[in-house]
Amino acid sequence: MPNPQPYPVSSAFENPVTHVIGAVADVDLRTKQFYFVKRTTTGTIDVQTTAGGKCCGVLQDKPKAGTEANVMDRGDSKVVCGAAVAIDQDVDCDAQGRAVPHTTGVVVGTALTAGAGAGSIIAIKVKV
Repeated sequence: MPNPQPYPVSSAFENPVTHVIGAVADVDLRTKQFYFVKRTTTGTIDVQTTAGGKCCGVLQDKPKAGTEANVMDRGDSKVVCGAAVAIDQDVDCDAQGRAVPHTTGVVVGTALTAGAGAGSIIAIKVKV
């Protein structure tokens, strides 16, 4: 049976990573790869913890506090879901920095693949 999804999650990394200039992890983010992140008031990077809040991109690696954080701010990226997401559905982030169907706040991407629920990893077109 052919794969019904046009973009398998494994192909989500075909675009080069775009670094946010001066992106340094504010805290230990080793467990937050593929989560939405924001800039803090000091200019560092941390997980976006405001549901529907503005994001600067999706964390691509697992940085320790005070080390460089690679953040995808445009293009295709993997992202962790906080709820089920359908293909072509606009997403925003939940209070844990995960992708959820857009209901309020800022649209931060569009799903290229579907996710069954919390913890699923999908491919999105980042729109921050």
